[in-house]
Amino acid sequence: MEFFDWISVPQVIVEYLGFSVSSLEELIATQLKIWYICIGVAAGLYAIFLLFGGFGLYTLAKRAGIKHAWVGFLPFGNTYLSGRLAGETNIFGQKMKRIWLYATLAELVFVAINTVILVINVKLCNVAYYSEILNKETNELQGWSFSWEFVPHRIYVLATTMRWIGYATDFVLIFFFCVLYFAFFRKYYARSPFLMTFLCAILPVRGLVLFAVRNNTPVDYNAYMQQRMRAYQTMYGQPPAQGGPSAPSAPAQQPPKEEEPFSDFGGGGQGGNSDPPAPQEPTSGGNDDSPFEDF
Repeated sequence: MEFFDWISVPQVIVEYLGFSVSSLEELIATQLKIWYICIGVAAGLYAIFLLFGGFGLYTLAKRAGIKHAWVGFLPFGNTYLSGRLAGETNIFGQKMKRIWLYATLAELVFVAINTVILVINVKLCNVAYYSEILNKETNELQGWSFSWEFVPHRIYVLATTMRWIGYATDFVLIFFFCVLYFAFFRKYYARSPFLMTFLCAILPVRGLVLFAVRNNTPVDYNAYMQQRMRAYQTMYGQPPAQGGPSAPSAPAQQPPKEEEPFSDFGGGGQGGNSDPPAPQEPTSGGNDDSPFEDF
């Protein structure tokens, strides 16, 4: 869930800005305040992106005739509805019809584990778990540092265990999200399913991406790629005809110009370029030339 990704953003900003305190009690109070600010900011950002994604999924689900399209506005419901829209997926050659179930369960476990980790981190903001840092020469107080030696053993074991379980659940969730959203965008943005999958599965901007493709219509990805290949063959010409002596000689073919790997993001050629214009590519559903044009 994106909430736990967003929660680290204000933490980085606060740590970069820095702060000064005059006592250990003030240090603990400041750390707790930072945690509460981070939680509030992350919750607000998550709610905004959840609404964006909900509108996108609601529009797509209504067009597809899926009942209870409103669940896309709910946490975990957006994962379920995305899986329903994606349909049947393929993992290592094996078809999977209920990717929405596995992805939703993985997200539930991920949220539970990370909630425990968050509570532990807040509880560790305790005066009893800090030691003084003294200057070796003047014996003056320089600050305070957190020490696991003062933490009860059961809390230390729980924190360490949850951290490693958290790494595992994070990997599993990313795996199922990659499978789910790759199948989803093969239907709703066949032009760049890898890019869209990366944005949804790795970065915390899933809601924005789902909102951006809300007007696209589903396509058959294999048929779309075949049509695109034929378009490029038409652009670069067919190979010379194979025939007898009477067969007309085909004009010499120029080697095809390498396609710009980021051509999906616009940026035409430089002035004076005499290359012939590319043929119109088949669309991947809806007005998807610029899925983020609303922003």
